[in-house]
Amino acid sequence: MPVLTIDDDEEVTDTFKGTRVWWYTRKRPAASFSSITFYPKNEDSKYYRLSFHKRRRKLIEDEYLKHILQEGRRATMHKRQQRLFTNNPSSKWYSYTSSIWSHVILEHPATFETLAMDPEKKEAIIKDLKMFREGKDYYKKIGKAWKRGYLLYGPPGTGKSSMIAAIANFLEYDVYDLELTAVKTNTELRKIFIETTNKSIIVIEDIDCSINVINKSKKMENRDEDEKEDMSKDDNGKLTLSGLVLAKNYLGVEQHDSFGTIQTLLGEVNMTPADVAEGLLVKRSSNNDVGECLQNLILLLEDKKMVDGEAAQDKSRKKESSAQKQKGFGFSDHN
Repeated sequence: MPVLTIDDDEEVTDTFKGTRVWWYTRKRPAASFSSITFYPKNEDSKYYRLSFHKRRRKLIEDEYLKHILQEGRRATMHKRQQRLFTNNPSSKWYSYTSSIWSHVILEHPATFETLAMDPEKKEAIIKDLKMFREGKDYYKKIGKAWKRGYLLYGPPGTGKSSMIAAIANFLEYDVYDLELTAVKTNTELRKIFIETTNKSIIVIEDIDCSINVINKSKKMENRDEDEKEDMSKDDNGKLTLSGLVLAKNYLGVEQHDSFGTIQTLLGEVNMTPADVAEGLLVKRSSNNDVGECLQNLILLLEDKKMVDGEAAQDKSRKKESSAQKQKGFGFSDHN
């Protein structure tokens, strides 16, 4: 049974990778003050002492102490109560009785065990969450912010809130419910995000009704076909290079037999580097080797190529149909 606390002058023995260590608690007497102070310190301070064989010093400093800190943080997160935050109107931010966020204890009972959904999709989400939770060092290695996003859509009553609660309970994260209608400026929005804590979930309800999304692809339709073809060629050339760089960075390989196939596909599809990175990130796990991850990327690119081809054919048919209608259009005069 793990020891959570140590009494005064108690000794606890621990073993890490075959090395035995000893923890002790000691008290340092409070300093006596000859002068008058409004904040006297009368209590003795407690500190911990760690003993081990000097030959194991490197193991203790490089691995054991980090292990202890991680386990301590994990125990603290598991013990504390999760909270549900809601942002207050900016007019109340600077009052004595209010702040940017107000909170209550999160006591939603939903878990993945009680969530009614397709078992395969549920398992895929759990696997993705585990990969995210354990991937802080990996995100840092590839230069990507340690965050993950999900888009939940559907009519009321389909379980979106239960899914969020299940994710929060699984990760043991706080939830910040962001009400965008209470935000007036971008400056206020930045302040709101700054006041959130690490390891938390930010929920934006009805985002499609709160933000006017500009579809940049529609602007491309106003340009002539020659310009679009030139831009597509340039984009594909850049993506071919950056896509391979992403594969190298994310998987830690300089060369692979699949790189040739990937380079060819990247030149044939309209896919951004962010999409390629997302494909590599989603498919990466401790059980997947480099070949399997690259094969997953190839399948993703082939699917995108098929979708692009169908979209191009559909656009061509609409263009031909429009041309035929214009050709057959005319006026008649019966006078």
